[in-house]
Amino acid sequence: WVIDGKIIRPDAVTGRLVRLEKRELHAQMAEPLAPLTNVKLRLQYPPPLSRPSEDIYAKVLPGDAAGLVRMRLTAVGPADEQAIAQLLG
Repeated sequence: WVIDGKIIRPDAVTGRLVRLEKRELHAQMAEPLAPLTNVKLRLQYPPPLSRPSEDIYAKVLPGDAAGLVRMRLTAVGPADEQAIAQLLG
């Protein structure tokens, strides 16, 4: 979800996670997002976790060479930090 100031837009933008790092992700998005846009994310973790994340907040960065949307994770709860570490482990 895009965040305008302190308002979270009600309409979600879907995407597919392509690359995950400890504090950054790259995704194919259904619609483009401008750099410096703040977003609220909800990830669906693959097996063995097989659950949705809590709210994760990120800031859109300039795109990568493959045309993917890059996002810097700015607020991640402890349970999601642990899940991401497990996936990267």
